[in-house]
Parts: sequence; C-alpha cells; structure tokens
Amino acid sequence: MTRRAHGRGGIDWLGPNKAKIRTRTAPDPLTGKRRQVSRIVYGTPDEVETAMLQLRLLHSYGPIAETDFTVDQMIEVHLSTPKRDGTERASSSRYKDRSRYRLHLQPIFGKRQAGAVTPQELTVHYDRLLQNLKPNTVRLIHALIRSAYTSAIERGLLESNPATKARCPTVKAPAPVAPSVSSVEAHYRILLKSDPDMALVVRLAACLGIRRAEILALKWHHIDLESGSVAITDGLTNTPGIGQEKTETKTGRFGWAEFPLGEQLAGELTDHRTRLEKNAAQLGVSPPDDGFVFSSSPLG
Repeated sequence: MTRRAHGRGGIDWLGPNKAKIRTRTAPDPLTGKRRQVSRIVYGTPDEVETAMLQLRLLHSYGPIAETDFTVDQMIEVHLSTPKRDGTERASSSRYKDRSRYRLHLQPIFGKRQAGAVTPQELTVHYDRLLQNLKPNTVRLIHALIRSAYTSAIERGLLESNPATKARCPTVKAPAPVAPSVSSVEAHYRILLKSDPDMALVVRLAACLGIRRAEILALKWHHIDLESGSVAITDGLTNTPGIGQEKTETKTGRFGWAEFPLGEQLAGELTDHRTRLEKNAAQLGVSPPDDGFVFSSSPLG
C-alpha cells in the first residue's frame, strides 16, 4: 500500500485502481478531538485525485486551495457540484459539457495548473477553434470554462478567473426559420401511409409547438381525451452511458402548459390509443394509464 500526503488528509493506494481517500474535518465541538472522513474510491490516479478534492470540498475546513489544481480537476468539480439553485445538473447537460471539454479544451489545457492559464491563451485558443467551429459553439465552450473557474473561486480553490478577460466571439441570433405549411403537410401525408405513429408525433409538434423531449415524455395521464387537452410538465432525454432520464422542460416550470387538442388531433390520439390496446390485447396485457404515449412496448 502506498500513501500520499494531501494537506489535512491523504490517499492510500490499495491496488492499481483502488484507493482510500481521507481528509480531516472540523474538530468535534464537544471534545475538541480531530475527526477524519474516509472513503474507498475506484479509478485512475487523476480520477482519485479529483475524488479526493471533492471529499475535501464536502468535509474539510479552512483554506483548501492547491497549487497543482489542474483544469481537468476544475471541470470535474464544476460538473459534479449542484447548480446555483441547489438542483443537480441534468445528466444530458453534463454529458454535452464533458464532450465539449474533451474535444476542444482538454487536449490543450487539461493537465495545466488552472491558476496558470492566462486570458491571452484562451483568446488565442478561441481564434483557432473559430477556424473549424461556428461562433456559437465557441461561445458555449467559453461559457463552460468561465463557469468552471467561477465555481472554483467560490469554493476557495482559485483566486482569479482568466476567462472573464478572454475575448470571445459575439453571435447574432438568426431569425428562426419555420418549415412551410406545404412542406409539413407533404411530410405528414408520407408518414401517415408508412408510419402512423411518427405522423402523429409530427402533427403534435406542428400543431402545439412542443419540443421533441416533451413529446417523448408524454404519458397517457397527461392527456384528457374527453375534454380534449394535453398537459406538458416534463421532458425525456437519452444520455449515452446512462439511458433514459426524465428532465424538466427546457424552461423549467415556466414551460409547463396545458394545450387544447382540437377535435381532429384528439381523434388521432384516440385512434393511436385504440391501436395500442389492440396490440396489447394480442399479448394478453393492457396498456397502463401511466404508460408512455409513444413507446415500442405495448405497456408504454
């Protein structure tokens, strides 16, 4: 077993990819004795170092800034901590941010000391990225590194944020371009013959303006076929390595809404429900009320 001192704690390696991490906490308020928190973790040396840092953030006391705090560790700390409102980051958001980081920032800055990165280096890097990426993509990359530095400063790991002084490209939001009615109708007619379920998805999106994730999250208890209305309260994402996950709508509770279906759309949903019940009956089951409206399973 090898040990590495780590300020007011340490890392004890128990095997090639197994380690015990430990850190001191504030003294016991009654006895004044020192206390220590430990945890068994698995992973590469870099992953264990990051886990050690996260343990210290949760339980240590006093200043914890380290000179060897890398950009890799800074990003992981940022993505693993809650948002400002106290909620956890969605798995899909973490996946997208990690992908941007690994592709466009990690090869250049990953092993660098976070406190040694300069605004000029970030500006030059953005200029290079603009040769192959759209300005809005570069702005998303900039937003990630800037937020990660802010998180580290708030937790006493760094003292300054070079991203706030780096020059980032400006972006003019283009006017939204909606498909023409004739184009939507043409696609709808083709789908109606080949895939009625997908045709209904297109019709819901076109008539109600709801997002793809919101359509995927629809369950039968969201739909009232008698009154002809549908409630939108959730989204559904599919993140690689994690699978399906229920999320909020894009704008949170501000995105909650109840839409009137109209006679024709309500009729198509009724026909869709009838098809599901018929397919389920052939298997000797019945679709539950809390099943998904669009699913490859007869049980939703």
